[in-house]
Amino acid sequence: MFTTRQPYIFDKENLVLPLHLRAIIPRKAYDAFSHACQAASEAFRALKIVESRHAYRFRAMCSRANSTHYEKHVESIRCLLDWTQNDGVYNPTLAPSPKISADVLHFHVDQRTYDAYVVEYAYMLESFISVPYRNWLKAKVTLERTISSSGMSEMDQCQWRRWWNSAFLAEMAKWESRVEGLVVPSWEEIIDEVYQAILERVDSAKPLVDSFYVNSGISRI
Repeated sequence: MFTTRQPYIFDKENLVLPLHLRAIIPRKAYDAFSHACQAASEAFRALKIVESRHAYRFRAMCSRANSTHYEKHVESIRCLLDWTQNDGVYNPTLAPSPKISADVLHFHVDQRTYDAYVVEYAYMLESFISVPYRNWLKAKVTLERTISSSGMSEMDQCQWRRWWNSAFLAEMAKWESRVEGLVVPSWEEIIDEVYQAILERVDSAKPLVDSFYVNSGISRI
């Protein structure tokens, strides 16, 4: 999708084990919780690195061999990403956003450069999923099993599960939900993303999109 990712907003209180739960869980369960927190923290830090590289995909469409072309391409992508459509209740004028002038946009795309980025990024994503993210998933399961076999009363376990599911895991879902969207599009898909963005956001866009497709090496039928 041709958008920038929204920042993460966490409720830190939901990440801290409440005192009443700290008082009732056994030491082994507390240690498992601490390990799960550490695994989650490491996975989240790794995720942000992957996300940063994922966000590079539009710039990766252009070779750096010609610095002038690269700078113009990056600036053109930035213009497209920064454009917003003012058609909601928070727009006092109720007027649509002015579209971008086609004259200021200069795209320079190269499939070989993008394909090389895709290979490098796929390795990074696989490394994230197979190590830090998998470690978090394993730590989560280990903690839940430890709680179940801890000898805690059913009432105490219910209190734990209520907090664990509705507070802590709800915060984890804020970043876990983004993992699925980290796959980068194919060359054809990313070309189409930019194409659709140009049509939506650029004034008198047809000559620009026509030349954009010619340069991409993809034929529109």
